Amino acid sequence: MNEIIHSFHTVFVIEEEEEESTCWQSHIIDQQYNPPQPQPNQICTYNSNINKQLREMSGILELPFKFYKVPSLRLKTPTFSYPSPMKVFVIVFVTYFLVSSGIIYDFIVQPPSIGYSQDERGVQKPSVFQMYRVNGQFIIEGLSAGFIFALGAIGFILSDLNKDKNNNYIFIAALVLIVASYNIAIVFLRMKIPNYGFA
Repeated sequence: MNEIIHSFHTVFVIEEEEEESTCWQSHIIDQQYNPPQPQPNQICTYNSNINKQLREMSGILELPFKFYKVPSLRLKTPTFSYPSPMKVFVIVFVTYFLVSSGIIYDFIVQPPSIGYSQDERGVQKPSVFQMYRVNGQFIIEGLSAGFIFALGAIGFILSDLNKDKNNNYIFIAALVLIVASYNIAIVFLRMKIPNYGFA
């Protein structure tokens, strides 16, 4: 009989310990997901401190205006009008032409417009290309190369426009400009540096 009572007592103690642990875990979970809310008197004290700081700051900011009267100005908000797509295209295309012409090199190095070379008799004759130099150019040489690159760009633009219109004349003009610009650029390179990169 004593053994039975002892076993019932042990089971009851174990159940009480499990209930206490469950209650403690639920209390921890409640603290994590439901943190304690501040009391109303704490909120009022916090708000009053903020209002006091704002009043002090506004008093400091308003101090210069007690001695200086703000003029009444009627300023109009500036209105900006976007440029048309054609203007943007012209600006971008002219920038491309100048950059491909080597305008940055011309500003830094400041080369002459054309050069001069001597023939076998010692007579000086004008030379458009700065011979045997890939990284050098005259101004006219750069403008000529930029014009050739611009023609090729116009050919690609026309080929893109022909995608919707499907016009044979536009396609032929685009093809002629692309092929001509490439071949003229190769001719310029052969004139500048003979046998450069060619078998």
